[in-house]
Amino acid sequence: MKNSLIFFLPHFIIGGAGNSIKNIALLLRRQKVKITIISLGKNHYRSELLKNKIKIIELNIKRTIFAIFYIKIILREESKKFHTYFISNINYANVLTSIFLTSIKNIRIILIERTPVQELFFHNSLLEFVKKRFIYYLAANFYKKANAVIGNSKNLSKDWSKIINRTVRTIYPITEI
Repeated sequence: MKNSLIFFLPHFIIGGAGNSIKNIALLLRRQKVKITIISLGKNHYRSELLKNKIKIIELNIKRTIFAIFYIKIILREESKKFHTYFISNINYANVLTSIFLTSIKNIRIILIERTPVQELFFHNSLLEFVKKRFIYYLAANFYKKANAVIGNSKNLSKDWSKIINRTVRTIYPITEI
């Protein structure tokens, strides 16, 4: 059975996480791995990824919480045909992934954390305070359910390791040379 990697980045825009995932996908595609990228709305790298035979799923949904149920259906189908690895990016998507998708059989969940813990303690409004504390609390309690958690810097990985009480591996972003 072949491997299938499914990357999930809710807002796949130019720069940052979008660029990093694009580079990883292009590198892995050369190794004949089946790759799918899921985003909410438009994927700004769509034409380049399609040209390299990377499947793009643009869900016409605005909120990640509602998209997670469609993603669950996609994962169940994919896991019947392939060894499936689901790679979630960005803290709020990681939290929802670790709560709702870890129960699916025959898939491996990998969370990529790009947000320093300290950022969850800065806020500009009461609503933002509540959201960030909620994300922090859920991450501390549910990231453990993932098969692996990866950080993109040593300090970030060390901080998250303390909070979730498990090893967070550090993998630096892939850049083009």
